Amino acid sequence: MVEKIDITQLQQRVEKHPNMAAAGSLLRDVQILSVTGLHGSSRAFFSVGLLHKLPTTYLYILNDAETAGYFYHDVTQIIGLKEVHFFPSAYKRAAKYGQPDLANEVLRTEIL
Repeated sequence: MVEKIDITQLQQRVEKHPNMAAAGSLLRDVQILSVTGLHGSSRAFFSVGLLHKLPTTYLYILNDAETAGYFYHDVTQIIGLKEVHFFPSAYKRAAKYGQPDLANEVLRTEIL
């Protein structure tokens, strides 16, 4: 029989992992932390775990808009919309094309 757990219970299990304590201790001494080896929603669970251990403002920089969008959605599912903000690109495509995206500029201004 498969045990069913809700997202809060899953987050609590992630936060008990020894790597969470190690990352929390490390973040007390440094301001930038690069984490590898996390895939899919595990990034969001790890990030929320850090937020619970060391409540402060965090900035996450991801490789592309799609990855950032998935990460944003996962984090909002765990902790809610009011504590998470998405800072979109100012361009319609990669910055090399140089086409400003006015809608995203409004969103960026709103976040700031």
